[in-house]
Amino acid sequence: MSESFKKLGEVADIETGFPFKSSDFTEIGVPVIRMSDLTQGSVDLSGAAKVKTSALEGLKKFRLIRGDFLFGLSGSLDAYGVHDSDAEAYLNQRVGRLQALESEPSNYSYLSHVLSSDVYRSYAYRVASGIAQLNISPNQVRDLPIFYPSLPEQQKISQILDTLDTQIQKTEALIAKLEKIKEGLLHDLLTRGINQNGQLRPTPEQAPELYKKSVLGLIPREWDISTLGGSSISSVIGPFGSDLVASDYRSEGVPVVFVRDIAGAQYDRVSQVFVSPRKAQALSAHEVTAGDLLLTKMGLPPCISAVYPKREPAGIITADIVRLRLKADVAPEWAHHYVNSEAVKSQVRGITAGVTRPKVTLKDARSLRIAVPDIEEQARILSILQRSSSRLESESASLAKLRAQKSGLMDDLLTGRTRVASLLKDSI
Repeated sequence: MSESFKKLGEVADIETGFPFKSSDFTEIGVPVIRMSDLTQGSVDLSGAAKVKTSALEGLKKFRLIRGDFLFGLSGSLDAYGVHDSDAEAYLNQRVGRLQALESEPSNYSYLSHVLSSDVYRSYAYRVASGIAQLNISPNQVRDLPIFYPSLPEQQKISQILDTLDTQIQKTEALIAKLEKIKEGLLHDLLTRGINQNGQLRPTPEQAPELYKKSVLGLIPREWDISTLGGSSISSVIGPFGSDLVASDYRSEGVPVVFVRDIAGAQYDRVSQVFVSPRKAQALSAHEVTAGDLLLTKMGLPPCISAVYPKREPAGIITADIVRLRLKADVAPEWAHHYVNSEAVKSQVRGITAGVTRPKVTLKDARSLRIAVPDIEEQARILSILQRSSSRLESESASLAKLRAQKSGLMDDLLTGRTRVASLLKDSI
């Protein structure tokens, strides 16, 4: 092997966890880190299984310390995380821990980046064995060939990647904060609305005279209550039975819209199913076009809503979707947000209570009640929500760019394809 390449086992060791017995586990005790606790590069102790203190006698070597790099040896070989806590926790079997060798001046951060990279992932899936569940042994991990430059170069590479990691973590934290803010803002806007001065109305506790009682609870006095059926020009479900079958599907043509395209409470097409224009013409009663409100008839829970976007061509819905074409005084985006709110979710739970497989009918969907401000107030509310969404989209795009940048750098720097020798000279 080249001087710049070594096997991982020559410069570090891999330690596996302890095989705790089922009788060792308890509801109150010390956390044990399993595969499921390795999430998106971190170790999540919130749902960790626990063992009795008495079961830990003589197991000090399996206790985790802050900064330990952990990764999966079974199942999802992509799973990894850094134990960023001083809380007492122990390593469970089939979870590996990277261990530095005292005799080898390696950079721990550099080796951690190697084990979280595509270099390791592609190797792991190539050598792993198993049918129901993939497994990789510590010895196989030790045999991983790695690019192993000088210690200063390792440190420089780690510095570059650590800086990107910090930017990614900050952006993720900002996105999480913005999502929480939007969630609270959405609740306030759907229950209090915006007055003519562009401000949130005071709460019912602050100004009870601004609200009235309704079947949906307290709502602003200016708002009305309507059913989805009463707010619609037309409402249909997709074609039944033999009207649309798998043999009708094509690889191009008019798109067919499935429940899975609405699963995230927004339209995000993942299906790649089409029908011919001739078939679409025959099913024109089930057409969906921009601005139509879509609801899922099935799912956990059913009645997830999305607006069919302007960027999409006209399509055909399937039987498990309700399509509503709304009147001019109800903005589709307003109805979409309200249908996905707790006010409507509670109605859906009432309809599907006691049913093993929750499902709503077209009649059920049409009966759902929503609050309806005048169209001008709807526009003011949606404008505020759009600004909030735009900020989230911008930060999400930045996050995707950072992740792509890191992925590319890892591929270049951790394979030796790109060297950082010039950067080292600049820092001297």
